[in-house]
Amino acid sequence: FKNFLITDPVRQQYPWRWLAVETEKTGELPLWNPYTMAGTPLLATLQGAVFYPLNILLFFLPFSVGWSFLIFLQPVLAGIFLYVYLRNLNFHPLAGILGAIAYIFSGFSIAWLEWGTVIHTALWLPLILLSIDKLISSLREWCSSTRSNPHLVRRGLLRGERPRNDGIGWVVRIKFVIYYDLRCTPTSLV
Repeated sequence: FKNFLITDPVRQQYPWRWLAVETEKTGELPLWNPYTMAGTPLLATLQGAVFYPLNILLFFLPFSVGWSFLIFLQPVLAGIFLYVYLRNLNFHPLAGILGAIAYIFSGFSIAWLEWGTVIHTALWLPLILLSIDKLISSLREWCSSTRSNPHLVRRGLLRGERPRNDGIGWVVRIKFVIYYDLRCTPTSLV
């Protein structure tokens, strides 16, 4: 072969994932792959994807069907997640659809589709960006509400709530309130 990388899914990803799932089905952690050379770590490889949540499908379906379904899910989930993220950014629904189509049929996605690892990593990027946007917007709302009534949170922490025996937790809460009370301005959060 001129490009040995093309055969890696057949020679590595598929058999290593099968070995990992079959070992997990027996109730053991797939620590070791005895079939490669004189043995190699299996839990430490990315291709084995031992702790990937969607591997649960491989426990309930025949392995070849589950693998095919995981490969099929890559562009579907990537498209859905990017569409949701673009709609969160207030893009037109058609722009969200076109963006999702461009993302799932890009050269990168198509080239790595058969591997079953690379796109399963990349498909979570839109959800990560969405969660960051949601976190920042909730911090902005919190900052604006505490800015309009700066004593609101302090009253709750120092007078309104009954103290518990978690002294360190109270110190952290008070420092958090003081920090954001001093730092929260409309331009401090990007």
